[in-house]
Amino acid sequence: MCGVGLRCRLRRVSRRLYHSRFESDMMNASVTSSLLWGAVGGMAFLALAQGYHLFGGEFLGIAPMVVGAIAVLVVTAGVAYALRPRLVRNESP
Repeated sequence: MCGVGLRCRLRRVSRRLYHSRFESDMMNASVTSSLLWGAVGGMAFLALAQGYHLFGGEFLGIAPMVVGAIAVLVVTAGVAYALRPRLVRNESP
């Protein structure tokens, strides 16, 4: 048990810093994971657009492909961020 000494104050401060740092790291990991899933979705869209063009489809243009890839990236990242807590709960131990 700690009283009011300097050592006890330092212990309390270090615990607070550790816990706040751990929580912010978890938040950053969640955002980073969601953005990476968004990047995967955007790259998959670009690969599908390239396959469409390769197998005889009409070239859509650079701008529509970039806009489509960004839209897929944003939607995928948003869905991954929203569903992450549910997916984490459903993981098997």
